Amino acid sequence: MKSHIGRLLLVLLLVATGCSVPWSGQNSAARLDSIGPAGEATVLPGDRVALRIWNEPEMSDTFTVAENGSVALPLVGMVPTDGKSVVQFQDTLRFAFAEYLRNPSVDITVLRRVGISGEVREPGIYMIDLTMTLPDLIARAGGLTEAGNPDRIILRRGVQEIRFRRSGGERFVSAQLRSGDQVEVGELSLFQQNPLAVMATAVPLASYVISLVVSALR
Repeated sequence: MKSHIGRLLLVLLLVATGCSVPWSGQNSAARLDSIGPAGEATVLPGDRVALRIWNEPEMSDTFTVAENGSVALPLVGMVPTDGKSVVQFQDTLRFAFAEYLRNPSVDITVLRRVGISGEVREPGIYMIDLTMTLPDLIARAGGLTEAGNPDRIILRRGVQEIRFRRSGGERFVSAQLRSGDQVEVGELSLFQQNPLAVMATAVPLASYVISLVVSALR
């Protein structure tokens, strides 16, 4: 009986002070290679390809890589990315345009469209280059607000949900982003934001609960 009462008091105290159990959940132990670097960045579906062909302004524009991994370009039509790196894909385009243009000078820039919400200063949709990682995106969004919790960061990629802690070391620092990713930064608990005010409320509450339990046992 006493052990049950002790547990009850502990739970009440934790709730009153805003404490919580360690943060875990679905896919919290996702494999690092599903979100981390895998060598040189490749061109993926959803990416935006900014194409520039010297002396051909009418063909220079920004194009989106389709879900099937191909991009529709002027003159050459559909060109598959085939998981190529930016440099490899640029060479592919150079060869493709060489069939129609004499010694084409082709340059591409690949950007990814990602969203960030929650406790950051400038939430929204960002176009980022392939070198930017999760910490870079948070910095781009102005950093965390005063209520932002660096240990409650969620990356949603399709049906996958991956949770991060800024204190997670290399796993957090090197986490790569893909087009369509949605990042959400959580909020600090009430206790973390204002521990003195919470304790000022929690201690009298805990004392009151203890007095009720003691009275009930008499």
